[in-house]
Amino acid sequence: MGITHIYASPIWRSRPGSTHGYDVIDPTRLNPELGTEADFFTLQTELRNRGMGLVLDIVPNHMSASTRIPGGWMCSSMARSQPTPPTLTIDWHPPSRSLDGKILLPVLGRPFAEALESGEFKLIFSDGRLFLQYFESLFPLAPKTYLAILGKNTEKLREKLGEESTVYQEYSGIVAAVCGTALSCHRHSREAGEKRFRFEARERLRQLVSSSAEIEAFLNDRFGRG
Repeated sequence: MGITHIYASPIWRSRPGSTHGYDVIDPTRLNPELGTEADFFTLQTELRNRGMGLVLDIVPNHMSASTRIPGGWMCSSMARSQPTPPTLTIDWHPPSRSLDGKILLPVLGRPFAEALESGEFKLIFSDGRLFLQYFESLFPLAPKTYLAILGKNTEKLREKLGEESTVYQEYSGIVAAVCGTALSCHRHSREAGEKRFRFEARERLRQLVSSSAEIEAFLNDRFGRG
């Protein structure tokens, strides 16, 4: 038939269930849903034996906005103060001043106001972290936004558990840690505070929710579990 090469769309690790491979989450690994490295080497050998070549479609800027990307760039809550993985190039100072220090992701299927009015956004708690869920996509919240969520209606929790309750005191301590992070104004202080929150307060919150049905119910009154 005169066929000299096989063309393959991106074969790097993509979002689970991807049908095209252009939503890459790890450009350093083969997609396990397509096969193993041994399978890939076998393909290369068979093509070479037949005098054929392999053309790979590689599009570096085609990546998925996913929390599954190694390096946790999505889990950094889109904060400029967080380290950017070397595989990404982010323009933190685009022409639009309203986007300075931010990342604009084209993920909405309709204008923001319409999506908000129709209830397409959900607040999800999972493994000690808060996420904004938009259909199958999860976007982590910045530590400074936790205060408005975790610190709301704590008086009801105090009335139910009692101010001397160890569970209530631990929850109050977590809220206080979040507050300290939110009030840090100096850039370096803010970075240190956010780092402390990620590695300490978040883990404390995860453990508390896992061990206390009261805290789990208290949080679930306002948002769901992922």
